[in-house]
Amino acid sequence: TYLKIDEETVADLIEFHSFIVKQYRKTNNNETIMKSLLVALINKMLLIHQELGERNKAIPISRREEIFQRFLQLLFTHYKEERAIKFYAANLFLTPSHLTKVIQEASQKSVASWIDEMVIMSAKAMLKSSEMTVSQISDELNFANPSFFGTYFKKRTGITPLQYKRN
Repeated sequence: TYLKIDEETVADLIEFHSFIVKQYRKTNNNETIMKSLLVALINKMLLIHQELGERNKAIPISRREEIFQRFLQLLFTHYKEERAIKFYAANLFLTPSHLTKVIQEASQKSVASWIDEMVIMSAKAMLKSSEMTVSQISDELNFANPSFFGTYFKKRTGITPLQYKRN
């Protein structure tokens, strides 16, 4: 579900995320510590989601917001297998052009941008926090081959997956 949170809460989450990143660099990738910190962050986010969800139940959402929420749910579930706007539109019983228009109006970002950000965010997480090779990550994200994944990643980030992993 898509919820609007106040700036203080966003700042707190960003600060906690920064703390996790600092610990990751300090602890030489201690898996137990990193997993515990990530679980704590996820639990905090779930608590925020629950609290805001209960407060906002009485507030009706527009059809545009409903489509946007359903799109995000689909994206979160299928981003590894599907990067085609047609797929998401079909699952929402919309035309690709209507989905594109609604998502742009609801979020000021295109459907393609949302898809790319989700794929890149996942790729970055795997590159930094796992021992997976670029080839394995390419397979995990359902790219035709590692070369295509590398091109996709570089076009969107400005660096290759290997460069990102090393930095």
